[in-house]
Amino acid sequence: MDTDENVIDVQAEPEKNENEEDIYDDLFTENGEGETLLRERIKQLEEALKTSTNENENLKESVKDLESEVSRLSEEREILVTNLSCIFKTARSETLRKDRTIAELRRELADKRVGESSVFMQPKATKDN
Repeated sequence: MDTDENVIDVQAEPEKNENEEDIYDDLFTENGEGETLLRERIKQLEEALKTSTNENENLKESVKDLESEVSRLSEEREILVTNLSCIFKTARSETLRKDRTIAELRRELADKRVGESSVFMQPKATKDN
């Protein structure tokens, strides 16, 4: 089997049947209407391309602005998380310190109460002794 028989020549002109019409025959009339239509369509497409290109550039700029905003907010978030962590640790340390102070004051108060009650329970000294 010859492999050249299965190859399609895409550069070859398609064979025209005498009954087929050229689909582009009506574009170029003798009075130039087809050229005018093509030029108008080309102008419309160029304007649409220009509009799309401008919109694309604006969107790229918006994306860039949003990416920088996301980056800035991420950095700010990290700072806030660190600060909040420090505040939490400080509050916990302060609570523990105050708990120790309260416990110490309660011991002192209890010691004073025990000392006062022992004074009242001792027998009074008499002049004879």
